[in-house]
Amino acid sequence: LLVPFNKWKKGIKEDCLSCQKGRRTFILSGIGNPEAFKETTLEAGLSPVGNMFFPDHHVYTSADMESAEMAAAYSGADLITVTEKDAVKMLNLSKAEDNKIPLYVLEIEMKFAENGEAQLQEQWEAFL
Repeated sequence: LLVPFNKWKKGIKEDCLSCQKGRRTFILSGIGNPEAFKETTLEAGLSPVGNMFFPDHHVYTSADMESAEMAAAYSGADLITVTEKDAVKMLNLSKAEDNKIPLYVLEIEMKFAENGEAQLQEQWEAFL
């Protein structure tokens, strides 16, 4: 799911991924493996044009948001994409909501291939 930050903050899970496919995104991330997140944005159909990666567990500031917005504008991005982990750390930043370039949260969910869920359940039951 790709949800506008303002709606995500209110718990509204309105998916905008289909309406944003192919759009130029600037990736803002403070997670352990930001390259994996970049790959996920590609798989989601977005077109990354730039990024700002912070160390894992980064505490975002208004200055960070201003820098990201300037870099996103310079890169020609239509939107800024963050993970849910990052979005949680932006909840109290008014700058996260007042961007000229809209901020979106890319929600990621785990899906099992073929009968992977059943295999995991069997292994879990055998462990117990």
